[in-house]
Amino acid sequence: MPIPALFAGDQLWYLVPLTLAVSLSYTASRYESREVILWRAASFFWKTLLFMSIIFAVLYVLAIGL
Repeated sequence: MPIPALFAGDQLWYLVPLTLAVSLSYTASRYESREVILWRAASFFWKTLLFMSIIFAVLYVLAIGL
């Protein structure tokens, strides 16, 4: 097993703050009310994390046979 593959899981932790920053900036550009921005950003954040988790799980299952 190559050395970089051992540390690949550490890079997944960057997805959480990056997704949070993207969801906040995206919704802040669409709405003006602070409550609406926070509510929509939280919704967008969880939907994005769920989507990425599903894609990760599918790719993981497909890679088991390799």
